[in-house]
Amino acid sequence: MNRLFALLLFLLAPLHATTCAAEERPEFGARLAALQQQSALPGFAVAVVSSKGLLYQHGFGQADLQAGRAYTHETLQNVGSVSKTVVGVAIVKAIELGYFGLDTEINGILPFRVQHPHGGGPLTVRHLVTHTSSIVDDDETYGHSYYLLPEADTSGPLYRQFQRDFTLPERKDLSLGGFLKAYLSTGGRHYRKTNFAKAAPGVAYHYSNIGAALAAYLVEVKSGQPFEDFTRRHIFEPLQMRSTSWRADPALSRR
Repeated sequence: MNRLFALLLFLLAPLHATTCAAEERPEFGARLAALQQQSALPGFAVAVVSSKGLLYQHGFGQADLQAGRAYTHETLQNVGSVSKTVVGVAIVKAIELGYFGLDTEINGILPFRVQHPHGGGPLTVRHLVTHTSSIVDDDETYGHSYYLLPEADTSGPLYRQFQRDFTLPERKDLSLGGFLKAYLSTGGRHYRKTNFAKAAPGVAYHYSNIGAALAAYLVEVKSGQPFEDFTRRHIFEPLQMRSTSWRADPALSRR
């Protein structure tokens, strides 16, 4: 993470100086290529834009080390927690649509109840978006919540593992709401008091992926549609983000 953060700082620092003539400065590309070779990243792409439009774009390194496929400006990238930016925008849109406010109590929205087990007060939308909900990520449970989408690769070992796990009784409900209920609601199969920090909601900062997922689920519940459909309609399509999706497209992923 520290190397990645340093890389981002490196890219941002010279941005202002290069936006005027990036295409006319070959040393800019050479510096980026050297940075990629020195980093732990197999590949990345850089774009420079201004009010005049696109000034520079280029890929560096490899998108597929085994196949030797180059990383280009069209390579699809799994962005991980950058997706929380989309969750944040979706929350703002939901507020604009009148679904709820920042200080709305989440138990007034959810089809199940989430109660802080250490005597804290009610959780609100504000607590979720500021990571002060006291919800913490249990590494074992959270780590096993990831699955390869079956449509992405129906022949490999990961797909076979998905099939095995899907047949287990505790894995039958793979929906977002099902997972969150099991993790956060008393009596759920993954529920533990340790899924919550001892500090009351609103008191302390605890970065939480599961808390962010719960914020996204609030949008699902109030909009009556899957979160991926809501974001496509209200964010991706209006911004013409045609290559952005919550699901892996095998055809696009080979770029």
